[in-house]
Amino acid sequence: MGESGGPFLPCPAHGCSPPIDSKFEATFGASDGNDWYDASQVDGWSLPYHMEFTCGARSEVAKLNCENLKQDVCPSQIIDEQGDVSLEALNIDRDNSYAGCYSPCAVLTYSNWGNKYAQYVPTQHPADEYCCAGAFGLSDECHTGPDPNMEYTQVVHANCNAYAWAYDDGVGLNACPTETTKFLVQFFDP
Repeated sequence: MGESGGPFLPCPAHGCSPPIDSKFEATFGASDGNDWYDASQVDGWSLPYHMEFTCGARSEVAKLNCENLKQDVCPSQIIDEQGDVSLEALNIDRDNSYAGCYSPCAVLTYSNWGNKYAQYVPTQHPADEYCCAGAFGLSDECHTGPDPNMEYTQVVHANCNAYAWAYDDGVGLNACPTETTKFLVQFFDP
């Protein structure tokens, strides 16, 4: 959910918003007979949300509650060469009102809305550590960087059982048999 634009879509006067949207990602009807799905805050979040799903023949409804991903939990992050960086994304088209929360990778690489910290490509230091790119591009290398223990990861995991960084595979990724899976995803006002 957001105003990130897309092919042939115009952006607002001060540019498109950063692509930090709250994400529900799914592959429906995969070749293994499952629907694979996850929720991701790898780039950040824009809206709090709640997901319910029924998996297979089980009658219970599983829930993913991310309703608390709001402005008051968006942290600051100590980042090499930048210091203590607020991860709040502020909408310059709307009087600098809160629009979401950047991940550390996103705050270092998305220049939308005049973000002063976006001075890097994902493979440059220090972004490479936070983006799992360049020298940190494989899972084992990425796990040696700050991602597993950073403040942003702690906040996401405390408020939502979802991916907080690229190889955060301990949470988030799930599968259910295709023929019996039902999903309900609700997004809320931030």
